[in-house]
Amino acid sequence: MVDMLQYTKNAYTLNQKKKLPPADSDVWKGVQRIKRAISMPNGIFCGDYRWRANASSIRKLRKGTMPITDLHKLHLSCGNNPFVLVLALRTASTILSIAGLFPLIIDLINGFPLRFNSFSLTLVGAVGFIIFHILSKITPDKNNITMDRATGMVHFPARGKQAERFVPFAELDGYYNTVCTPNGVVRYSLQVCHRYEPLSAMPGDAVTNEQEIFGSWEILQQMMDVSLPLPDIPELEPVRHLDPTTRTWDKEHDRDPNYWKNFDLDKLENEIMFSTRKLEAVDWHSLPTDHVPPEAKARASRMAQLFKE
Repeated sequence: MVDMLQYTKNAYTLNQKKKLPPADSDVWKGVQRIKRAISMPNGIFCGDYRWRANASSIRKLRKGTMPITDLHKLHLSCGNNPFVLVLALRTASTILSIAGLFPLIIDLINGFPLRFNSFSLTLVGAVGFIIFHILSKITPDKNNITMDRATGMVHFPARGKQAERFVPFAELDGYYNTVCTPNGVVRYSLQVCHRYEPLSAMPGDAVTNEQEIFGSWEILQQMMDVSLPLPDIPELEPVRHLDPTTRTWDKEHDRDPNYWKNFDLDKLENEIMFSTRKLEAVDWHSLPTDHVPPEAKARASRMAQLFKE
């Protein structure tokens, strides 16, 4: 039986972050500057996470197959995790396969005879997807960067010359960067970086909706902030009663302990749509990012002005 979570005196709250000085500009150099491309605000400004719900998670709740989340080991990302590498290669193979369809479609529209080079990318991508999908079933999931809600600490495992580290979540800030796929789709990825050292993690997959990156950063913050209940998402419903703050909040607000488990799937699409609209209504880029060094903020401002001109 899993026991009720016990917070330590150093457990994270947003007030800890507000008392920290901004980062040293020396950290914002080279690769670290690229990871910190666009800064994100600290705090909860939307707090509605229904857009994260999906029918698959709800069905797992009903079947009792939802993995129980360990609030002492909330996965933030990987260190040198072979499982995450395999998933990334599987995603790359999928993109390659889709990109390869375009020359094939063009040849078909123009009435050209099909040639091997017309669908070679699709073939290579499809084969790669099959291989990496099979590998994903047998590759171990290890060396993850983990967060502990009870203590407010984040564990970075040893990697190469980098020693094992435990750092306060208060010293981590959110950023995001963009990448354009071969078929012209812009995707956004969340970066969580240490304010004073070259430590970083990239939790989650890249997405096409920019606002979801801000929502994902809010979820991470709320998962660690013991002054707030756990984010109300299907994956965390089985452990809500094990968290003191969440248990009190649910009781005060008369939340059904099986809200997501019993949710009507016919209403899920509308629920997600309303939540997404609420998320997109926040003017995220106007919110303050006081953790950014003045020099870095000035460079970003000049770059933005350059693109405006």
